[in-house]
Amino acid sequence: MLIRKEKYVVPEDGTYVAEVTNIEEWSSAQNPEYGVSLRFSFRVLEEPYVGSIITGLVSAQWREGNKLDKWLSALGLAGAQIDTELDPGMLKGRQCQITVQKDQKSGFTNVVLVMAMKSPIINQQVFDKPAATTQTMPQQITQPRNPNVGGPIKRDIPF
Repeated sequence: MLIRKEKYVVPEDGTYVAEVTNIEEWSSAQNPEYGVSLRFSFRVLEEPYVGSIITGLVSAQWREGNKLDKWLSALGLAGAQIDTELDPGMLKGRQCQITVQKDQKSGFTNVVLVMAMKSPIINQQVFDKPAATTQTMPQQITQPRNPNVGGPIKRDIPF
């Protein structure tokens, strides 16, 4: 494996199109009383900062209306019912708009807001209405199948 030193350009404060690259548990050694958080990593997808990775922290407790709930809604999980469970790994690759700001205290640029794409159909998650009150997110979204062939439906769209 080879590694290469690259120049990192710190994105200016603003809003950028990005995708989720990682979500990991995080806790502060300096402030353990804050409890466990989730660190979302986003890759910027637009110039001049394509490829820049920017992170943001949210509480690991998913509660209606909190910051995590708003971020998940922006990533296509609007409408999740109470007791819904989610494997955070399934959010990797989902696109959104992020607003970033440089923290004056630390000097780091952080994600402060996650918003849905202007065309959120990219990330839309469909929830089935379960008989019980608990919903479990599907592990993957499957393509529609052609009942005559048994494979995915092929669509030829002329452009």
